[in-house]
Amino acid sequence: MLFDTKNRQSVTLEKLGKVPEYLTSSTPKSEFDVWDGEKWVKDVEAENLAKRHKLEGFKQQKLYDATREIAPLQDAIDLDIATEEEERRLIAWKRYRVLVNRIETSTTQEITWPKPPL
Repeated sequence: MLFDTKNRQSVTLEKLGKVPEYLTSSTPKSEFDVWDGEKWVKDVEAENLAKRHKLEGFKQQKLYDATREIAPLQDAIDLDIATEEEERRLIAWKRYRVLVNRIETSTTQEITWPKPPL
């Protein structure tokens, strides 16, 4: 099997002949490998950026989920029809949203996420 050194894609040659220089029989080990002219090497910066983007997406989903829980509880408060349980849940969800929002996804990869309220 051959691989394109520009995009890591596997290539099947249709005819016999000289193998183009941009192809190699060396297999990339990860989606972040780049060809250095002789071998595949991991692009650590690209890998870290992808991890940060994934963590930021996870954080944004948690914030969205919290906001979705908070909205009807806040409506009940605003309309002065909230039960004590709704008031308690609103405070818990707001606290959770603040804690999630404080997490810095660009500087760490090991994150202990707060648990959402029950």
